[in-house]
Amino acid sequence: MQSNFMAAGAVEECQPSKRIAFLTVPLSGHRRLAVSLAGEMATRGFPVDLLVGEQGVTDEMRSLAAERPNFVVHAITRGTEMISQMDFQRVASSTGRLGGSKYTLFQCIDDVSHDLEGMVEHWREMIEVLSVSRPDVVVLDHAHKVMQQWAEEQGIPTVILHTPYFQTGSPTGCARINPADGRRLDEFLQVSNPFMRLDKAKEMLGIAGQDINLGEGEEGAGAAHGLAPHTLVFCEPELLNTAHLPPRVHAVGPCLSDRDPVTVDAHLLPWLDAAAACGQKVLYVAFGTLANGFLTATAVGTLLDAFNGLGEGWRILWSLPQAQQPLLADSGRNLDGDRVRVEPFVRQRAVLAHPAVRVFLTHGGQSSVNEGIAAGRPLVCLPLFCDQYEMAESVRRHGLGLVFHKDELLEGGDRRLGCLISRVEDEQRFREKAGRHGWLMRIRGGCRRAAEVIESIAYAGAEFQELWEGKEEEAEGQAQQEKCSDSAVVVAPEVKVEAAAPAPARTLRQQPAAMVMSSSCLTLVALRTVPGG
Repeated sequence: MQSNFMAAGAVEECQPSKRIAFLTVPLSGHRRLAVSLAGEMATRGFPVDLLVGEQGVTDEMRSLAAERPNFVVHAITRGTEMISQMDFQRVASSTGRLGGSKYTLFQCIDDVSHDLEGMVEHWREMIEVLSVSRPDVVVLDHAHKVMQQWAEEQGIPTVILHTPYFQTGSPTGCARINPADGRRLDEFLQVSNPFMRLDKAKEMLGIAGQDINLGEGEEGAGAAHGLAPHTLVFCEPELLNTAHLPPRVHAVGPCLSDRDPVTVDAHLLPWLDAAAACGQKVLYVAFGTLANGFLTATAVGTLLDAFNGLGEGWRILWSLPQAQQPLLADSGRNLDGDRVRVEPFVRQRAVLAHPAVRVFLTHGGQSSVNEGIAAGRPLVCLPLFCDQYEMAESVRRHGLGLVFHKDELLEGGDRRLGCLISRVEDEQRFREKAGRHGWLMRIRGGCRRAAEVIESIAYAGAEFQELWEGKEEEAEGQAQQEKCSDSAVVVAPEVKVEAAAPAPARTLRQQPAAMVMSSSCLTLVALRTVPGG
């Protein structure tokens, strides 16, 4: 059996159909979305190319390539993958909440963007693959701005996987950047703007187009015309703070994979079942896969103090990478192995669905928040950087949980953390809200909405949402009207009209076909003041 796992540059011939290319990065939260959606498009019969740096290739990708002849993985081996070089532990350890984390993030982007030749070589290999496969739509991570502009220059529509929370309106709570941090960030970008290097990379690759920026949320949404990209926002619309999204922006739900295990790890299930049988509540704790390096022995000690303070009615399951587990001993706390269980990895969605689990303490990453809500679990968010503050604020604002901050943790706020955990469990409103939102996620589950956007673009063009405007048809009708006006006489059923004579009042039935305009179209143009999503 021929493998569908290829070195970059090798593209199979396949049946005539619309072809979809996915470009992703080796970060688990970003990659998961691309793989879930790529698998959905392959299931729908589309030939799919998935491009990712070789260090980002996973067993799930290999399995999909082995199972589906129309799914091809291209491991990009040349050059430097910029995102994988970034020090996210440093970003997660930043001070200053949202503003401080963004400042540190841009510092890290600046550090890795100095390897201009390596980045250009990486993108050049991607361009070589796409130049052979000639996809009809390119779906890419929001970090792939250079490749987005290349695709548009080639006349290929693009879709951005907008993994951070999509901010609309004026930010509130911890989603606000304080003025001092905002000024500091502006000053840094004036002196060391990494996007100028990306523009230089474009020049080296022969790509024209506008200057690169990483505009976020509503402020970063461009005008909807021509090949302007579509954007997929991976949360339910009810988690946003507006009922209306900008044009070409689509809230498509979390796109949770149907390939995720639905059963708890065999070695862990008896422990959870025993908790349920004893009437004990389980707090599940996980801070993602990217930035557990923010933890110190002091921070771990504060967490353990908070867990111990919950009382005998609670058990704690902590998904903590092996690299950070020595901090448990370094904290100087005695660990009650019966009540506090530490695992390097668990099947998170299956654990959250277990009836013993009552609260989820999370870093507020978009995937984790979505998985917690889908299971109907109230949340306590401990955001570490960037969009996690926006997700945490959305959780608080919608009554799905509460927020505990990193600086509170580092200052020894174990009592406050314990209080927040108890509150989201004891106050019925949190569980009730999480349950309602969870039902919406499960009812609308899967990747259908996102896949329909991509399929619509593939067959109806990037402008499919603007077809209601009827611009082309209106222009054609005007041209026909002008052509008819060149004749001396226009003849229509029941009416003879001299071109030079004043036109008498007529019924709609009597109007010449070329002169009848759709009143509904005119009404839409006049009344459409709020852009559709």
